[in-house]
Amino acid sequence: MEDKKKDHMTVRLSSEQQEIFSQVRNTLTELLASVSRTNLQQAETETLRDTLKTLEDRFLIVIVGEFNSGKSTFINALLNTDLLQTGVTPTTALIHLIRHGETQTITSVEDWGLLVTLPSPLLESVSLVDTPGTNSVFADHAILTNWFFPRADLVIFVTSADRPYSESESHFLQEIRQWGKKLIIILNKTDQVEGKKELEDIVRFIQENAQRELKTDIPVLAVSSRTADTARKNQAPELWEESGFRRLEQFLQDRLNESSA
Repeated sequence: MEDKKKDHMTVRLSSEQQEIFSQVRNTLTELLASVSRTNLQQAETETLRDTLKTLEDRFLIVIVGEFNSGKSTFINALLNTDLLQTGVTPTTALIHLIRHGETQTITSVEDWGLLVTLPSPLLESVSLVDTPGTNSVFADHAILTNWFFPRADLVIFVTSADRPYSESESHFLQEIRQWGKKLIIILNKTDQVEGKKELEDIVRFIQENAQRELKTDIPVLAVSSRTADTARKNQAPELWEESGFRRLEQFLQDRLNESSA
């Protein structure tokens, strides 16, 4: 890591990106204020309100994966927190919309999930959507298909090194791919893999199957969320590098820049 004391993920907007977001938000706010003084019904200004609301999430990343893939541990490592519950059984059926905030808060949102705020450096540039760890997520949560997936700048699919690219995950990925969003696969739990050769074989297995079934090359990044968590707690830059999160950090920065190009 460039800063030896760094123990968290950061992805930064350029000054040009920040200016663009500020200009668009200000213009929409002024327009909404103007139309509010007219006789238009609220339903007629709903699209404008929704557009303004989407700017609360400058870049939106939706994270999916079946339970026991280590998804919650992965998100905790991203955000430098222990907030999300982890375990070997499904921990929640709720969607978590995670945004930046000066303090940590958890608020129920209608009937579909929780709004979580954290003072995380990563969340200054992106918002995360943590989906339930199940392959029935599309059927159970219309809010994902009607709201979050259409708005997503990137979809991260988490699979586990101890059971990579299972048959159910294959079906899950094919459903996700239909949305036409930028997609990456995170191979998690690499600390359970013995040796570089075995890890390379697993990554190749995922890449070949994804290319054959999805008809496109999907980036596969190997990480150990457990190692990243240890690096954070012990301020150990060499472990952060070993965990694969340094590479992921640069990858997300590059994708963020692409999205705004």
